[in-house]
Amino acid sequence: MKRTLALLLILLLTLSAAQADPLTQIDDLAAEFRQPEDGSLLIFRYAFPQVASADSEKQEAVEEINAFYAYEAYDAEAFKVPMAADEMEEAGEQGEVTVSYTVTCSTEKWFSVLMQTETRTASWRYVSYKSQVFACETDKPGNVISLPYLLGILDEGEDDTWLQTRQTERADACVQRLVWEELERRAAAGEFTLPADVNEETFAVLFSPEEDFYLDENEQPVFYLKPGLLGDSAAGLITIPFTLDELLDEI
Repeated sequence: MKRTLALLLILLLTLSAAQADPLTQIDDLAAEFRQPEDGSLLIFRYAFPQVASADSEKQEAVEEINAFYAYEAYDAEAFKVPMAADEMEEAGEQGEVTVSYTVTCSTEKWFSVLMQTETRTASWRYVSYKSQVFACETDKPGNVISLPYLLGILDEGEDDTWLQTRQTERADACVQRLVWEELERRAAAGEFTLPADVNEETFAVLFSPEEDFYLDENEQPVFYLKPGLLGDSAAGLITIPFTLDELLDEI
């Protein structure tokens, strides 16, 4: 009897663990394009994530996430490749564009991705970033969420545009202030150099916390300043992590 109960307990724990697995990454949505066919003007490569899950309750999130990146691939092929080729031709350059990604968080609740686009020619290199945070366990699984939804100060189904604007501005102002204070602290410690012509007011115009964040492996937000936003783009991506509790205490 005890052996049977023990086996039953192990089975239940195994099933529970299986149900708790986050989304599984499958083969990337990837391609390479050359303009012209010999690639003498442009080589454009992209790789976007695709996911799967054995959990039937995750299928809507899986479909929405995969559809989101399928559109990104279509947009790259239809618009970004010819646009990049035109820009190279106008500049008299030859180069490569590589779109890649890092999954920064994959849990029952969230799937977060940081996308990187590197443009390289013989004379220069530039890297840009954008990110997506997908909700996996909401009324609209697979939706890309913004900051006020993450903080819980705006419901996902909220359609009051006045409230959406108010809560977005509230969240943005809070994060902008906290990030600025952290940048000042780093500058005072010699870890970072703030441009002389940037103050808190001008920084608030440059930095958009509503969009420029991802989640880390502990489901905590990490805000980032894109290369070149403050000073030399060679400094790369500047990241400023916070916990949700820290942000909620300040709002």
